[in-house]
Amino acid sequence: MKPKSFVFLDLAFFYIPLILIIVWLGQTFSTIFSTQNLLGSTPLFLFGHIHNLTTITISFTYLFLLFFTNSFLPTYIKTVSNITLIAFSIAVRAFIWSILNLYIGSQTGIVTPIFNFIVIEIFLIILYYFHKKYTILQIHKKFLLITTIVSILSIYFFITSNFFHSWALYEKGLSPDPHNWQWAFQQLSLTLMWLGIVKR
Repeated sequence: MKPKSFVFLDLAFFYIPLILIIVWLGQTFSTIFSTQNLLGSTPLFLFGHIHNLTTITISFTYLFLLFFTNSFLPTYIKTVSNITLIAFSIAVRAFIWSILNLYIGSQTGIVTPIFNFIVIEIFLIILYYFHKKYTILQIHKKFLLITTIVSILSIYFFITSNFFHSWALYEKGLSPDPHNWQWAFQQLSLTLMWLGIVKR
């Protein structure tokens, strides 16, 4: 039988993120229905403006990880490892974005790509620690192969959509928000790809 402190810890780590996700999804869908714009953004509780698709993708990814992966883990360990994996996927997206924006768009200097790369390494170390201790990772070859190919294609379509040139103009106030379906596609695929390395 678990000590009361561990029971409380499990309950807190289960319900607090779950309640936050429900609140964020409620805010996001409310904005989508009122503005009729899936690609817009919503000011979230405890956060600033976050793109609607980002909130939806991350939220449902977390829910999938919570209910369908690593069922043998204590809840508090599972929650931390799940958040780490999602943070890792976000860091990878940010790194790809910074590299593309450096060579195609308006970004100057390599400080941002280097910073994003360091963040990726930090999350990799944390994931490696959890895997060594709890065996949380498992390669699903077919799923990972398919989603990797889709992610590469999504990045290609994203680049050829002329997003970064439009983004450079947007930053100067000379163009509307350039976030488009190519951006949405690559964001979704680069998040879902990492479900191919989680133990189910």
